[in-house]
Amino acid sequence: MTNISIKRMMLPTFKALKRLGGEAKRKEVIELAIKISDLTESEKEIKQHDNDTQTLAENDIAWARWKLYSAGYLTSPRRGVWALSTKGREISVDEFDADRVMKLSQSNYNERETVPGKKSIPQDEVWKEDLLNKIKKMSPQRFEELSGEILTKMGVDDVVVTQYVGDGGIDGTGVITIDNLLSFGVAFQSKRYTNPITSEQMRIFRGSMDNNYDRGIYITTSSFNKGAIETAKNGSTIVTLIDGEMLVDLLEKYQMGVKTETVIKTEIDDSFFEE
Repeated sequence: MTNISIKRMMLPTFKALKRLGGEAKRKEVIELAIKISDLTESEKEIKQHDNDTQTLAENDIAWARWKLYSAGYLTSPRRGVWALSTKGREISVDEFDADRVMKLSQSNYNERETVPGKKSIPQDEVWKEDLLNKIKKMSPQRFEELSGEILTKMGVDDVVVTQYVGDGGIDGTGVITIDNLLSFGVAFQSKRYTNPITSEQMRIFRGSMDNNYDRGIYITTSSFNKGAIETAKNGSTIVTLIDGEMLVDLLEKYQMGVKTETVIKTEIDDSFFEE
């Protein structure tokens, strides 16, 4: 297999963040990093595993991000956002040294593991990537069913997943009720994609609703390009967008396929006993 390594993807990831102003959503960074990397077109298409929707390059960029984070070059200002730290902003692209990042990353990781009071590396991005990969491996039918289950948890009533063929682009329907007085018909579309949803795909979904529904919901494991976002905004029917990052957040919120545990650790405070 072609050598698409974590180390090889560090500089493109760093460059992408520089070009994006030092802070951007994870998907934006990954897409730009792949675009400006030295990967060949065939390398960009290599899958991480057989029958996997995630490419090897995407996976290695996610891990490169962790190396940059643990080396002190990046921060995590909020979920789903990658940002350069003060240290990362001060270093130019020409000064960037992947070997140094690798050494700093390992050194800082070891320090976190051995020095009391040091925080360990957050695991948010790791489990989220794993969860999203599992979802991408679902059959299209199971993903449609999962989407319906999520919408039910969100408060959409009478959710029905349509037949898997001949559904005219609509994967399911439901009803949103407000104070038992107002009801809105909802149609949703679910796509297990790696590439961003386009404006054309959004127009097809709008056309499938054909003024028979008051609201639309588009759910995908990938993201939406600018054209799709604009198309979703325009028109008489509002279309709510749920991308891969939001999808994982919803699964966490409703504890669907994940378990969140709070660990309580008690330690002796030696300073209390000092005279």
